[in-house]
Amino acid sequence: MDLRVQKTLKNIYDNFLSLRKKHSLSKVKVSELCQKARINKSTFYRYYTDVFDLSDKLENEALAELMNDLGELEYSITEPARFIEAQLRAIQNHQDISILFRNRAGICAEKLEASIRKRNLLATSTLEDDMKLSFVAGGVAYVFLNRKYDFELTFNALMDLINTLN
Repeated sequence: MDLRVQKTLKNIYDNFLSLRKKHSLSKVKVSELCQKARINKSTFYRYYTDVFDLSDKLENEALAELMNDLGELEYSITEPARFIEAQLRAIQNHQDISILFRNRAGICAEKLEASIRKRNLLATSTLEDDMKLSFVAGGVAYVFLNRKYDFELTFNALMDLINTLN
């Protein structure tokens, strides 16, 4: 990819995140993003159809990176506490996820679960395994993205709770 294109896309990304820190996705306007990024609208539309398309692409990229950090997922069903810890640590390493999915924990949970299913190939899973995966993936997304306390406090409280369930 051309260096100028890379710089332009990074500029759009950085300014989009800046706006998402302040506004919900539906409140981010292409005109405001372009003004902040100092680009023409035609430049934005060369790469994205609208802010929802931009957000979707950035969310998918961030989750792909997170999935790479998680590594192999055979333990996702058999060791839920270990899997939850791995998810939380991976999310902590990808701070953009909390910005991209701000006020959209349900979307994060759906995409995270779909990524795990695709990678885990759970075509032969039982109903119990299926429900466990939904609960673990969705629960982590909701707890982390809607947390009221700092990461470590939330992480430790969640791990204590999980250990009482084992």
